[in-house]
Amino acid sequence: MTSKPEDIAGHVILVAHLTAAPGKGEEAQAVIRKVMESANSAAEPGTLVYRVSRFNEEFVHFEE
Repeated sequence: MTSKPEDIAGHVILVAHLTAAPGKGEEAQAVIRKVMESANSAAEPGTLVYRVSRFNEEFVHFEE
């Protein structure tokens, strides 16, 4: 395993679990939507997939 990005061959898949503060799910979703729009645009050409799933205040991010 390496910590240097230039030594990584193939795809990197990131899975992140985030929890919004109680009552802040909608606010968090609005911020996450902006991040997702940027990740899925030409601003981040190396991103193949960026998706987010939500259940209540819990968010799971998938990025490849």
